[in-house]
Amino acid sequence: MTQAPQMIHIATVHWKRAEWIDLQISMFRQHIHRPFRVNGFLTDIDAAYHSQFDYTTSGPDTTHAGKLNALAEVICENGDDNDWLIFIDGDAFPVSDLVAGLTPLFRSAPLVAVRRLENLGEKHPHPSFCATTIGFWKEIGANWNKGYRWINALNVEETDVGGELLRMLTERNIPWIPLHRSNAHNILPVWYGIYGDLIYHHGAGFRSRGCRRVWYERGLYRIYRRLDSRILNNVVPAGLLTAVRNSIIHPEGRRKRRIGRELDKIDANVKRRLFDDPDKFLASLRIP
Repeated sequence: MTQAPQMIHIATVHWKRAEWIDLQISMFRQHIHRPFRVNGFLTDIDAAYHSQFDYTTSGPDTTHAGKLNALAEVICENGDDNDWLIFIDGDAFPVSDLVAGLTPLFRSAPLVAVRRLENLGEKHPHPSFCATTIGFWKEIGANWNKGYRWINALNVEETDVGGELLRMLTERNIPWIPLHRSNAHNILPVWYGIYGDLIYHHGAGFRSRGCRRVWYERGLYRIYRRLDSRILNNVVPAGLLTAVRNSIIHPEGRRKRRIGRELDKIDANVKRRLFDDPDKFLASLRIP
């Protein structure tokens, strides 16, 4: 796959917040210089925004993997095998010429994706950005399901959305090109990242800003092992565990809320800068 595609099919997910749509679409137009179609899985998004997409659905599946799989199924039914298939989070977008950046990478491997080594050594292709062809996606029967597990930097076994895709690539010895974080300046170690000088991913644009590295650095893993945590985890019925963790009772919930408030303040400032002047903000991440 060495030539620019006739068509690029983009699959993106927006959940309950429409704030990213205008920015994302404008960056697609700025940095994609080939014909493209944007396919959106939009959950609780004002109907006024739907016209910015070539195809939209809201579907019954509420999991992130399920939404991406549903979009991929529609794209694969309607596109040509040589067309590019790009998955990208709703709070992510290209920051340089996407076709020019991906074309030489595709000479070495059939799939290019973000890999977040900074988040305790994640090993899987991350759904914040993944590019391949429709033909390759169909050939290996790919999906975004969790399942396949790996050992992270803390020697802990984990899985995430994209785990099964990693399994398929690994078991078949299929090479893929990881895009690693290329920021010269980092506001936070996981969020607000530029990858391969090609893709910006805000991170947690539709949910709380916790992640494995944050929980580790802020002591959540130590809280898991505390006596009061273990007692609550053992005596509370499984169905109520999540609610209890988010209540004032569980030490994990209390710590997460405190961390969340700190990160919310940082994020509000970052989003203001990004939305006010995207080019200036992105340039600031490239300056040490």
